[in-house]
Amino acid sequence: MKRKLTSILAADIVGFSRLVEAAEEATLARQKELRLSVFDPGIKQAGGKIIKSTGDGFLAEFSSVVEAVRFAIAAQEAVRAEEESVPQDRQISYRMGLHIGDVVVDDGDIYGDGVNLAARLEAAAPTGGICISAAVRDQIVGVMDELFADVGELTLKNISRPIRAFVWPPDQGGALYTATTPPIEVTSKKPTVALSAFEALGNNDDAKMLAEACNHTVEAALANLTGLDLIALEAGPDHIATAVFQASGNQVRATLKLRETSTSATYLTQRMNGDLSDPFVAEDLLSGEIATTIRYGILQRIAERAAETETNDPEAMLNLAGHYMMGSQPEEWEAAGRLLDRILTLQPRNFMAVGMKANTLIGELVWGYRPIRPEDIEAADAGLSKAVSLNDQSDYVHLIRGIFHYGITGDLDAAVRCVERGFEISPQFAQGHMVLGWIQNLMGQPELALKSIKKGSFSLAKNRIYHRVPQALAQTYLVMGDFENAISNANRALQNSPGLPVAQLYLASAAGQAGLPDQGVRAREALLASDPDFRISGVRRFHFQDPTRWGAILDGLRAVGLPE
Repeated sequence: MKRKLTSILAADIVGFSRLVEAAEEATLARQKELRLSVFDPGIKQAGGKIIKSTGDGFLAEFSSVVEAVRFAIAAQEAVRAEEESVPQDRQISYRMGLHIGDVVVDDGDIYGDGVNLAARLEAAAPTGGICISAAVRDQIVGVMDELFADVGELTLKNISRPIRAFVWPPDQGGALYTATTPPIEVTSKKPTVALSAFEALGNNDDAKMLAEACNHTVEAALANLTGLDLIALEAGPDHIATAVFQASGNQVRATLKLRETSTSATYLTQRMNGDLSDPFVAEDLLSGEIATTIRYGILQRIAERAAETETNDPEAMLNLAGHYMMGSQPEEWEAAGRLLDRILTLQPRNFMAVGMKANTLIGELVWGYRPIRPEDIEAADAGLSKAVSLNDQSDYVHLIRGIFHYGITGDLDAAVRCVERGFEISPQFAQGHMVLGWIQNLMGQPELALKSIKKGSFSLAKNRIYHRVPQALAQTYLVMGDFENAISNANRALQNSPGLPVAQLYLASAAGQAGLPDQGVRAREALLASDPDFRISGVRRFHFQDPTRWGAILDGLRAVGLPE
C-alpha cells in the first residue's frame, strides 16, 4: 500500500440541492462554466490535479501547500466575481477545506485521515471562504498567514481530536479578515437561567396561588425560548430569577430580581402591579411582564458585558447585535450587521444570526420611512426563508417574517399568520403583541391595534426597545384622527429615542392635519435637520388597506410645508 505526504483541498457548493431545485439547467451550466474557466486552469497552474469530482464539488491535491492556498483564495475571489450578476439566492458559492497530511494512494485515488480532515474543514468553512488546518498555516507563515483568522480548536464530525483551524472569510463587502481581526470563538453556549420558587409574603391565599401560577407560566414561557436555556437551580445556572408577591385588598405587587451567579450581583429589580379581582387576567399580565423582563434583562446584561470586554463569543455577539437593533439609528443597525457577518462566516447555519441579519436589511420598516433597496429585500426574503427552515420554533424569526409582509409585500393576512405562529411558540411574546398592533392599524382596526400595543407595552416599559411603543401609538392615534394623542406619543418616542425618523414623520403629519402651525414648523424643521434631502415623494408607501388613510398622512406632511 503506497503512501505519500500531500496537500489536500476539498471543495463543495453551498446549498447545491436548493439551487438545482430552483433552476436546474442554469445552475448546472454555471457550475460547468466555473469548472472550465476557474478550477481546471487554476489547479493546473498551481501544480495540482483533481482527484475526483462529486455532483457538487471536488477533491484536489497539490505538491506545494503555498500554491494550494494561493489557488484557493484566487478561486474563491474568481467565483464571487463571476456570480455577482446572478440574483443573490441563485448564486453559486463554494466552501473549501485544506489540510496537509499523509494519505494512501490507490489506483489514482487517495484515502485516509488526511482526506477526511480536509473534508471536515470544508464543512466548517464560511460560505465563500476557506478553512485550513494548523499544519497548513505553519507552512505559509511569512507568506500569507496574515490573511487567515485564528478560530481556535474546532470539534469536527467523526474526528476524535480537536483541530486547530484558521479561516479566510471575505466579509460582505469583499474585504478580508486579517490578523488584526479578533478571533471568533466557535465553541459557545447559550446563557442559562433558573427560577427560584416564587413566594408570597403574608397570609393572602390569592397572592400565594397567583405566585405559584405565575411561576409555572413563566417557566413554560422560558422553556420555549431559543436564546436561553432554562435549567434547574442545582445545575449551576448563569442567572437566577426570583419574584416575591405582596397583596393588599385586590391590589397585588410582584417584585422581580435577576442575579448573576458569577458575580453574585443583583443587576435588575423591577416592580409590577396587578389586580386580584380577576386572577386569570392578573396571571396573564404579571407572568408576561416577568417572562419578558427576564428574557430581555439577561440578554441586555450579556450585551453590556460584550460591549465592555469586546468578547468574541458568538452568543454574546448575538446579544450585542440584538442590543444595537433595539435602537433606532442606522449606525446601530449597521454595527449589528457587522457583528452578525462575523458570526455567519463561521456559523452559516446559526438560525438566529441568519434571521437577525435579514432583519438588519429591512430595519427601515421598524424605525424609518425610506424605501428598501430591491437587493436588500431579496436578500432578506432568502435569509428569512433559510432561518425558518433551520429552526421553525423561533418566535423571533416568525415575527420578522411578519414584519416583512407588513412592510414589503403588503400581505397583511400573511403578516398576522406569522405573528400568531410566534404566539403559538411564546404566548407571552411582548414584541409580537406590539407588531400585531402595527398590522391591525394598517388593516383598519385601530381600536384592536391600541389593545395589542398596550398589551405589549407593559412588558417593555423598562426595555431599550420601549420607544417603539409610543411610536406605534402615535401612528394609531394619527389614523384615528386623535391628533393630540398622536403628537403626545410621537414626542414620547422622540424623548426615548432622539431623532427617531418615523416618529418625526408622524409628529409632522399630526401637526399638519390638526392645523397647528407652530408645532408644524418645529416638526418640519426637526425632520429636515435630520434628513436634509427629505421629499414626500421619497417616503416608502405604508400598506394601509384603506389608501385614504395613507393619503391623509401625506397631506399632513404637505400642510406643514415639507417639500414634495
